[in-house]
Formats: sequence, C-alpha cells, structure tokens
Amino acid sequence: YFFGGYYTVTEAIEKLRSGKFEIDFLMIVAAAGAATLGAWAEGALLLFLFSIGHSLEGFAMGRAKQAIEALGHLAPRTARVRRGGLESDVPVEELVVGDVVVIDPQHIRDSSAASVEEMISRAGGIQLSRNGGPGQSASVLLRGNGAGNVVVLIDGVRFGSATLGQADLAGLSLAAVERIEILRGPGSSLYGADAVGGVVQIITRRGAGGPSVAAHWAVGELQSSEADFSVSGASGDVDYAAGIGR
Repeated sequence: YFFGGYYTVTEAIEKLRSGKFEIDFLMIVAAAGAATLGAWAEGALLLFLFSIGHSLEGFAMGRAKQAIEALGHLAPRTARVRRGGLESDVPVEELVVGDVVVIDPQHIRDSSAASVEEMISRAGGIQLSRNGGPGQSASVLLRGNGAGNVVVLIDGVRFGSATLGQADLAGLSLAAVERIEILRGPGSSLYGADAVGGVVQIITRRGAGGPSVAAHWAVGELQSSEADFSVSGASGDVDYAAGIGR
C-alpha cells in the first residue's frame, strides 16, 4: 500500500487543495474499500497498477514535449526578404504582409528538404497540404488561404493541375529549381483574383557553359528512395537544362 499509494495520495491531496476532484481520490477510496473488506492484495495491486499508469503517462508527456521542442528548433529564425529592390535577412517575427520571401540557391543547397513543397513549407506563414505520403498531390496554403487562392508560377508562367484545379507541386523536382520567391500578401492587381493569399514564383535552373551532367540518389527508412538526373549547358545564345527524378 505504501509503495503503490504514495504518489496517488500526494496527487489527490494536491488536487483537493486546489478544489479539484479527480480520479486519484477515487482510486484511494477504492483501495481503502478493498482493505476494509479484507482484500488487501487486490487493493495494493490496484494502487500499484495505477501508479505505473501515472509514471507511463508522465514519460509519454515528457517525450511529446521534447518532440515539440525539437520541431520548434527546426523553424527558421530569419528569412531573406526583398524590400525596395534590396535583399536582406530579417527575423521571422518582423515579416509583414506584402514582403517577398526569397529562397536563394545557397539556402536550397544547405537545406535537408527532399521536395519543392517541403522547401516552400519551411518559409514563414506557409503550410503544406498533401493527400497521402511523399509523391502524392501536394499544394501550399499561404497566410491561412487555401490552395485555390495562391498562384504558383514557374518562370513567370502559371502552373496548375487540370484535374485538381490548383497547383500540384508533387511533380516538381527540387534539383531543377534555382530560386523561389514568395509574395506574402494579396497580388490580385497583378496576378488575378485567385492571388488573394499570395504568389509563389519558382525559377528553374538555366544552363551555362559546356555540357554538365549531375545525378543524385538517396535511400531512407520504410523502403523510401529518391533519385534524379539532369543535364544542362549552353551553346551560343541558346541554353538548355533538363532533368528527371522520382
């Protein structure tokens, strides 16, 4: 009774002092009733199991808290913003409506993002919506607006799915992206009525110099893998770049 009921009794006393009536008090009453009836072993087992449950609950809550804190560390502290034609790094808390967040090539190379949608979702004020696991249709939600209110451009050309009615980013390879610019605010005057939430401009890589070939392959847990192959270059006034990935 002592080892199994110490924690339960202390918890019940603290809750009663604060004016709360919870299950700890009921467990004490049940164990005391069992002892009164002569069922000491059953009462002790009840308190012991209840104490183990309390301990496991505390352990699970601690692990969950650590996981949430770890996610907080992944959130970017600063964002590269273009204001008045100049780019600078500002704290995420200072972002305002109308700012253009820039994800430059260095940021893309240094990140651990595996896809375009994951790269975009790490910018402030953007959430990712995906129908299933990696490779399934994915879209972005900007400043609380649905995917239908966010315009996605690729090299200045509107990008959208004829079946989904919105931009599907799952088919884009991050290896082919040079730069991403995100307008955090209404852009209807320039891009149409469906740009109420904002605009995502994806700029692809351009070929330069002689022919260049690049390949990438990675494997992960749960039998996951990714691979891409690209070729680029330039000849005179013509540049070319092509890639394939899965």
